[in-house]
Order: sequence, then C-alpha cells, then structure tokens
Amino acid sequence: MSLIAWSGGCDSTCLLHQLATNDAYNSPLRTISINHYACNKQQNILQRHARIKILQWFNKRGIEIDHLEVIITSTTVHQKKEDIQIVNDGNMMQPFIWIPTASMYLQNNEDLYVGYVRGDDIWHYRTQICDLFNTMKMMTYKHGNLNFFFEWKRKREVISELKKIGLYDLTWYCESPKRKRPCGQCHPCRIHQLTLKELE
Repeated sequence: MSLIAWSGGCDSTCLLHQLATNDAYNSPLRTISINHYACNKQQNILQRHARIKILQWFNKRGIEIDHLEVIITSTTVHQKKEDIQIVNDGNMMQPFIWIPTASMYLQNNEDLYVGYVRGDDIWHYRTQICDLFNTMKMMTYKHGNLNFFFEWKRKREVISELKKIGLYDLTWYCESPKRKRPCGQCHPCRIHQLTLKELE
C-alpha cells in the first residue's frame, strides 16, 4: 500500500502518475496534501486548484485516486504582521511539515512516497528527515517505510515527462504568486526557469 505526499507541483505529480500507471502498486492510490500557514495564502489556493484539475485529468482516464486534503492553521489568536513575516521567511522547510503530518495518516504497513528529486535541499537533511519519520511511525504504531522514489531523477526529466503526457500545464510550483501568476523570483521559480532553458 502507498500514500503519496502530493502538492500539485511537478515532482509529486510526476511521481503520482508513475505510481498510478504502474500495475505493481495498489489501486486506488492514496494521496495527501498539506495546506499550512507557512505557505503564502495565494499559493495554497492555486495549488489546490491545480490538484483539482489534475485529479480530473486522472479521472477522465479511469484512474481512481483517493485524495485527502489536510489544513493546518496558525494557533496565534491575534496575529501580528511581524509573526507572519517570521513564519514565511523561507526557513521552514516543507519536509518538516509534510512528512510528520502525512505520517499520522498512514495506514498500517503503508509506505509514504515523496517526490523530492536530485538537487533538492532535502538531501542535506536526509538523516534528520528519516529519524523524524521513524519516530512518528513508532509513536503511531505504523510499520511502513519512507520512499524517496525520485532520489536519482533530475528536474529536467520530470518536466520533460509531464510535457509528454499533458500534465505539465496543470501543475503549480511558485511559492510567491503575483496576480495568480508565478512570480519568477522565488527559489522554485528560478529552478524551474533554469530547467526549462536546459530543455530548449
């Protein structure tokens, strides 16, 4: 069994497609998305819209996906502007929110799949991430594994594959959208632009 941490971005969507079209994995696949306060509010909205369109894409092709949306809100009652700036300053790495949260929704003996690719920052913290996952697994009496399915896959391979199957234009990756468009300046946007140039 497998639970896929799915943001609606390129990497996790490519991962979802590979697992969904591979007979070796159980159907329906389960996916989980985490909407959290450390993200730009518009980013959360646009990622959710992307996921809806992608789920429709799969549904039209007869691929069943059991999807769960989790919303994490700030506990600050009277949130100050300074608090928001601290939360959104980019120091909160996505894996430290997604992986422990997703771990709580694992079924027994279910593996958690994440779509981080070669070159992502997560590899600098792999030991800590694995320790965190194993701690959560022990505390919730689960027995699955954390699977880095795209560990050796490069971003250009992901985007190239998504373009071939028609999913690329449905994804969302920008962390600081402006007027519902990618900002072109955040880290994911810069990486994305460099990758597109590689594919030219």
